[in-house]
Amino acid sequence: MKDINFFRKAATYATLIAAIGVSNATFAQGIATTASPASPFGISAKGGTMGLGIDLTYSINEHFKLRGGYSQMDFSRNFTNDGSQFNGKLGLGGWDLLVDAHPFANGFRVSAGAYIPSTQLNLTGATTGAGSYTINGNTYSTSQVNSFDGSAKYSGVKPYLGLGYDGFNSATDGGLYFTSDVGVIFSGAPKVTLSANCSAGTAASTCAQLATDIAAQQQSINSTLSKYNLLPVLQLGVGYRF
Repeated sequence: MKDINFFRKAATYATLIAAIGVSNATFAQGIATTASPASPFGISAKGGTMGLGIDLTYSINEHFKLRGGYSQMDFSRNFTNDGSQFNGKLGLGGWDLLVDAHPFANGFRVSAGAYIPSTQLNLTGATTGAGSYTINGNTYSTSQVNSFDGSAKYSGVKPYLGLGYDGFNSATDGGLYFTSDVGVIFSGAPKVTLSANCSAGTAASTCAQLATDIAAQQQSINSTLSKYNLLPVLQLGVGYRF
């Protein structure tokens, strides 16, 4: 009888141990399958035709993301031409707010949204010696015109459309990912503004003609640029999903 009780107790203990083992395995599996996914937020550094910048990304789901950012880069150059010293400054950049659509739930994306380009060119000139300017077909000596200013800039909110790739969806555990964009900003033509100042002692009639020629030259340049309505965008970057 003692042997029978012994075997009964052993069987009971074995059953309890097996049940505890199964429970622990099930619990561990539950922890593994319910681990927190990566954050829907990401940040990326970018560089390209719009300068250097940063983007912030929010993933709605694997098919749609919201992305906003800013980029900027400035260049300057001084040069001398026909007795005048010129300083040129080119600024690239702008703000963007985009929707990224991932039709195949992978890295390929189609992006559309709004861009506020800050791209502009500024040019200033001052007389440094003997020379001349030709404005609207008329020639003025540097003794008659002592300074010259010009600018070309974009303004307002413009639509954007492009294609690209990012590894945000693949970074399911967070971490680094690669980004790229190729697209266009429907910017319209830049607006050009010109001005020139007469030197002291220049005849009033010459100054009046200069003003007329500057206005005509400005209109001519704006007319020529009116057919250039797009700003190309090419960007590469590296991001991090939290």
